[in-house]
Amino acid sequence: MPEIPREVVVEISENLSHLNRGLSSLAQRTPHGPTKALAIQLLAYVLAARIMLESGTIIVPPPIGPPVDPTDPPVDPTRVGHTPPTDPRMPPPADPVDPTVSAGDDWTDAQQSKPVTTSAVHTHWGVNVINKYGQSPVLLGIDFAAQGTINKGPNGQGGACLMTDVGVLQQGVIFDSCMIRGAIAPDGFPHILWGMRAYDCVGWKFSKCYIGDVRGEHGLYLSAPGTLVLEDCLIENCGSQGLQVTYRTRAPYEHETSDPELQNIGGIHMLKRTTVRNCGQPSDGTGPLLDGTRPAYALSFFEAQTPPGVSGRLPVPVVLLACLVSSNQPDFQVSGNTYNSYGAIMVHDRPGTQIVNTRVDYRNPSNDVVQIWNVDDVLIEGSSIEEGIVEIRNAKTVTVMGNAGGATLRVGNGPTSGSKIWPLSDHGIVIHEGPISEDFTL
Repeated sequence: MPEIPREVVVEISENLSHLNRGLSSLAQRTPHGPTKALAIQLLAYVLAARIMLESGTIIVPPPIGPPVDPTDPPVDPTRVGHTPPTDPRMPPPADPVDPTVSAGDDWTDAQQSKPVTTSAVHTHWGVNVINKYGQSPVLLGIDFAAQGTINKGPNGQGGACLMTDVGVLQQGVIFDSCMIRGAIAPDGFPHILWGMRAYDCVGWKFSKCYIGDVRGEHGLYLSAPGTLVLEDCLIENCGSQGLQVTYRTRAPYEHETSDPELQNIGGIHMLKRTTVRNCGQPSDGTGPLLDGTRPAYALSFFEAQTPPGVSGRLPVPVVLLACLVSSNQPDFQVSGNTYNSYGAIMVHDRPGTQIVNTRVDYRNPSNDVVQIWNVDDVLIEGSSIEEGIVEIRNAKTVTVMGNAGGATLRVGNGPTSGSKIWPLSDHGIVIHEGPISEDFTL
């Protein structure tokens, strides 16, 4: 986007805020019907405009179609995004699932083939991307596999498939049809701590890639102050996060960036048509895939590092479009309670978050299945969230519409820092609580 004078940005932002309040009021006081549906759809455009204004990144919101009639059949949770159009002149909506993904009749059966690679790079401790391939490389069809080491580093695992230098800006790196995975060690298991650990990532893209069998912790562990896009990828079988995106500039992490001012660069973190499954839950060390000891959200996007007790803010919105986040793992014990999963999605301290045409299929999570804290503008649309709590804390605007599933939406204000995060019902204010399938605006 071209540079816009600050006074113009302020004026546009104020007008958008007025428009947002007016549309929210209209949607709340209007009975179900075409007017309410149109007001909610327009809110999505206002949200996209506010994110674009703050981040300098163009966001394309869902297209405005004919208003949904409340007498229409409900959304089939196995076919997210396939709400029948009410106007026979309108063509059916496009399938959000990429044709290279064989989803069968149910997203829980989604299978995505590993890409056919043209070359292999195997290592014990990781390939330095920039040293080997130069700045801004396009890496096509490479199988990066690391055997790692046993009883080295945290969790008894060591090594990574890929890494970058600390303190060096890494711009414009593209992975196309690559594999980043743990290789089988002599004992029959993949022993690897990280699939990738990279720093100062700006303008990175992963397309049609496989990231998996990372027994120790994270599939992709990226310090990314700028744009990061994953599309048509499969991330699976990671001991901790499948994807962790952060950017930290203060002690003891100040060495992780070449320039703390990169946190103001802006951009977008986006996942499109990407499947993330069986990540974030540890095993007892004897299972064939996982050996983590740090259960975590499968996808996590969290704040820039700031002094203790003060939330940071990375001005980069998070968008999930036509994704599947699922878990089908053995039960595990926490404080005498049995759970099947930890949690699917965590976003903290961002200007905006959009979850559109996405299915979250987590069973009996031990935490909020989706946790969105300190995010200004939140949109959850056309998605199916099967179980658990979707908690939105300290948002300025919330738009939830056209969703399915058995999860509960909880919206409120409360603490998000400190050694213990209290439930909103104990130390906070619950503004709204109800089924995720009910439309809601704030």
